[in-house]
Amino acid sequence: MEWLRRLAVAGLAVLVVAAPIAVTAGSSARGTDLVVSRVTARTTPVLDRAGQQWAPAASSLTGARISTALAAADIAGTDDDALYQINAYGMSAYTAQLAEPGQYRVRLLMVETYWRSPDKRVFSVLAEGQPAVADLDLFAEAGYATAHERSFDVEGTDGTLN
Repeated sequence: MEWLRRLAVAGLAVLVVAAPIAVTAGSSARGTDLVVSRVTARTTPVLDRAGQQWAPAASSLTGARISTALAAADIAGTDDDALYQINAYGMSAYTAQLAEPGQYRVRLLMVETYWRSPDKRVFSVLAEGQPAVADLDLFAEAGYATAHERSFDVEGTDGTLN
């Protein structure tokens, strides 16, 4: 995803993401999603409560800085605290390699880690150059240290999703 950087110019982090980003493609023969990429901002892999492994995404998150502000926090709205406690912010891009062209669903799992009032961090997300999330204010929608998810579909045509 290309993260809009217009807010970074003002010294704000463009995005605070618990950075798990799950990219799924179509359906397998069993009728379940085929996961292409499942990454988190952590520096080591982590298992979610369903036993699914999330890989570190450091090399996929262009320009990101890592925050441990919520490393020991209870994250409201989820039983998967570990996916949200270490997060990335200030990134300018995320890239996932695709095995083949097709329609993909992207899930962004996010949490506001700093601001405790609305209108302090508002950001947008582009996927493949098209608007996917517009003017999201995590605090206004979910509150502080509360899990929030956005999903959208995107067409991947060139072997990478960005």
